[in-house]
Amino acid sequence: MVPNLDLFLVALLHGSLISCVLIIVIFIILIAILSTYFITLVSIIFFDGYDCFPYILQIVTTINAHLELCFMLMVLFLTYAYVLAKSKWKPVFDEKVSEMKEKLRVAFDQAEKRKV
Repeated sequence: MVPNLDLFLVALLHGSLISCVLIIVIFIILIAILSTYFITLVSIIFFDGYDCFPYILQIVTTINAHLELCFMLMVLFLTYAYVLAKSKWKPVFDEKVSEMKEKLRVAFDQAEKRKV
């Protein structure tokens, strides 16, 4: 049997407790440092953004104008494509409709003949 085994066990538990407490303290300090860094970074961005606000407003206005122009060009292009397709496929569509009407007329005539 190993002499003073209970003292070794108590020393091991005491050392692991101290290590655990130190690790927790280190993590708390690390979180505090990171949060301080984040708050400082946000405040720097805020104050620099406040100084550059007219420039940012001009950029946002320009982007808004470009997006509006892009939307209007898309509407014009889609309208042009619709008119082109409508003018090209109108005779084909009218021909298909007339063929369908003729087939329906023949079918109705045959149904009338069967009734009588």
